[in-house]
Amino acid sequence: MTERRPKTMDYPEAIAFVEGLGRRGWRLGLDRMTDLMATLGNPDQECRAVHIAGTNGKGSVAYMVQAILDEAGLVSGGFLSPFVFDYRERIQSSGIWISEEDFARIASEVRAAAESLEDSDEGGVSKFEFETAVGFQYWREKACDSVALEVGLGGRLDATNVVTPLVSVITEIGLDHAEHLGGTLEAIAGEKAGIIKAGVPVVCSATDPAAVNVIAEVAAREGCECWVQGVDFGVEGDVVTTPVGVVEGIRPSMRGAHQIRNAATAVAAIHAVRKEISDDAIRRGIARAVAPGRLQKVSENPEIWLDGAHNPQAAAAVAKELGPCHVVFSATQGHDCAATLSALKPAVSRLYLAEMRNERGRRADELGACALVAGLEPAFSGDPSSALAAAKESAGHGGRVLVTGSFYLLSEAWHSGRQSG
Repeated sequence: MTERRPKTMDYPEAIAFVEGLGRRGWRLGLDRMTDLMATLGNPDQECRAVHIAGTNGKGSVAYMVQAILDEAGLVSGGFLSPFVFDYRERIQSSGIWISEEDFARIASEVRAAAESLEDSDEGGVSKFEFETAVGFQYWREKACDSVALEVGLGGRLDATNVVTPLVSVITEIGLDHAEHLGGTLEAIAGEKAGIIKAGVPVVCSATDPAAVNVIAEVAAREGCECWVQGVDFGVEGDVVTTPVGVVEGIRPSMRGAHQIRNAATAVAAIHAVRKEISDDAIRRGIARAVAPGRLQKVSENPEIWLDGAHNPQAAAAVAKELGPCHVVFSATQGHDCAATLSALKPAVSRLYLAEMRNERGRRADELGACALVAGLEPAFSGDPSSALAAAKESAGHGGRVLVTGSFYLLSEAWHSGRQSG
């Protein structure tokens, strides 16, 4: 009997299949991912990753690392989440999104492998596990020299944690996803530190002393050299100093005072594993790196800014940077919506609540309750398209609109705005 080959999906079919897996939700654990990798021939074992975890800053650091690798003439990979403008942002090589054809073809291969595991003890794979597997297959095909691999949730039980990386990077730690990671900074730091592997160097830019202690203790236990920002490496002005050397002229193109700390983290990560990369390549990479939805201005008159701040730390940084705005806001389950709005309050001249289509999005009444707890009176509540339209009209020519609270909101608002012209 001839073995039947799986049907190759086209791109819309592949996207629909992946989105359908989203109904399974977050399912932390490595058993399913390990089985899926084995079925695919273990592409994870060929991934030379700069593995990046953290509450805030990990996406920006990942984009910077990938850009530096590109400027050095290496074949880079990138795994970045979530997307803002196009789903294919998530999986990249040499700074270019995976093509629709490659995604559909590889997704078909991964689907066949995943469906063979549906009846196993571990059950079917999750959406994020599937996407991660597509990435590993793609980077193997591209023979990537290094991959900027961003963790999805936590670290210890995240699907990306099947790799043994070149370096483990842990950025700022904050209270987020408490139902999965724990309700203290120490507990969350412990989950993030789960990406640390025996003998693999660690770069840490967390600032909370208790969180740093947890990470340093795990690194010591695993026999890893651990560089901590502010102790072993740091930045002053535009000069980054690491145990390897000094790089002058570090000027991130991404807006925000926090981005220079992220740039220093990216430089330290490169110095930890790619000492041959020149200072010029590092400078050019930091200068050209742009992460979608991080204090990103996408329109004038009124100005429209996108930022995916979804926790109090990130919201406070945005509020400090932009000042008063007409704020379009939404949030997903698992984030402290009221605390985020409280941190954002200094930037809110008027508040427009947006109920997203995303299955994890908070409903309008939940958003309204959070706003009241934060001491804010919403001026409008509706879908993202209507909320953005109301904010733009109210802001008027020369005004400023900020869309924030969730990367999923940025995507929905952006696409609805384009459709409405």
